[in-house]
Amino acid sequence: MSKSTLLLKTSSRFEIGHKANLVINAGDTLKIQPCATLIIKGDGKLIVNIGGVLCISNGAIIATDKGMANIVLNPGYKIGLGFLPPHLFRVPQTTEITGTVTWNNTIFLVNTLTINPGAHLTVTNSTIIFGHDLSHCADHGLRHIVLSFVRSAFSI
Repeated sequence: MSKSTLLLKTSSRFEIGHKANLVINAGDTLKIQPCATLIIKGDGKLIVNIGGVLCISNGAIIATDKGMANIVLNPGYKIGLGFLPPHLFRVPQTTEITGTVTWNNTIFLVNTLTINPGAHLTVTNSTIIFGHDLSHCADHGLRHIVLSFVRSAFSI
């Protein structure tokens, strides 16, 4: 057992890149404070093995490209006392629009929405929710919801 801890403090940001893995083994702990952000891109994964400990605070942000498919919770992992169990995670996605896209009659939970140059997003009869209750994070200096409109179109 290595007994290492990775602590994501309030307003911090940690990114797991495409095809990269963050592995929490027996005796290791991942702690994410309120308003700290863990981003998992592409086919990257957070893997928690037997005896690994998750301490996810209420208000922590876990943004993934593929939802819970980016998170592997192996049997025998542990949840720190007083922290959220994984089935209560709200996992906002990092969404990038590169062409012409229409969102219709849908609810989207996103952390960051980027509309690339030349792209077009039309939203009708839909709800877009940014982040995991980000309204309370402003007090902690988290003010980085960004919509990129440079040579792009966004229609509501």
